[in-house]
Amino acid sequence: MKLSVLIITARRPAEFERCYRSVCERFQDLDLEVLALFNGSAETGCPDYQRIKSTMLPHTTVIEWKTPRSYIQARNCLGFYATGDAVLLIDDDALVLDAEGARMGLDILENDPAVGAIAYPQCTEDGGVPEGFGQSSDLPYACDCCSFGGYAAMIRSSSFRAMGGFREIIVGYGEELEFCRRMWSRGERVIWLPTASFAHLPSEGGRDRSRQCFLTLRNTLYNSLLTEPFPLPQLRSLIFPRTAKRFTSYYKSVGYDSENWDLKRRASSDLSRDREEIRHQRRVMPWKTVLKWQASKKWPVKYATRPTPIQKAFIQKPAP
Repeated sequence: MKLSVLIITARRPAEFERCYRSVCERFQDLDLEVLALFNGSAETGCPDYQRIKSTMLPHTTVIEWKTPRSYIQARNCLGFYATGDAVLLIDDDALVLDAEGARMGLDILENDPAVGAIAYPQCTEDGGVPEGFGQSSDLPYACDCCSFGGYAAMIRSSSFRAMGGFREIIVGYGEELEFCRRMWSRGERVIWLPTASFAHLPSEGGRDRSRQCFLTLRNTLYNSLLTEPFPLPQLRSLIFPRTAKRFTSYYKSVGYDSENWDLKRRASSDLSRDREEIRHQRRVMPWKTVLKWQASKKWPVKYATRPTPIQKAFIQKPAP
């Protein structure tokens, strides 16, 4: 299978170069294309980015946007532009440690049409798993999981296109969860692959912590309204003030700063603006899928290329 690696970068030339070089070095034996997107005039006119661009290998395509757009818009652009059978999402402050995880993911996608995506653990540069990093699972074996982390994940290209990519209304911080809920609704599996193949070395460059706080909270409500069946969105709306208070307390406790901590009011304002678009994009998970999705958190199905009868009963057939 051909692999398309998608890298979006903004105001982090050193991190981007490190990520790009690791991709080219570790994946040199794969059928590969690399798509890089410079998101904004600061990148298209930056001497460091232009120097990196001049030394890129022939299998690399660079797209330059002078006007910055959202991260999800950039991801969708590269995802639909890609020609590979699978796409690998990777943050520009991530690092490829080895090719084993990518090889295993490609093998699974090639031989099992019921799998739509592969989730990988967030590792340190030495291959360890740090405490406090949100992981898709903590199990030491391959199994079903609810969602993948966007810092490094592999998706079947045909599934990505059929699903229309990520929901751009989410903007960021939560789009992977909504995407995987739709993937589960199609009957496709998201598989956790616990290989120490990708390191995530978060860089503060280009990050807006105030925006992160707000979008993370807001999208708990947006994800519910976009995918969950009645009465879950209504119940989540009722407890949203408490959720907003909990989010605010947590982010203040870890030292994040914000010019406006009135997250509840800001989220309500966005919801009033986006209400019709959310109604238009809403794709409800069947209750049967919701129950399986919730069950996978406590009792994840161990992955096997030849499912057992119990697994066959648990897993839906993928949508055409």
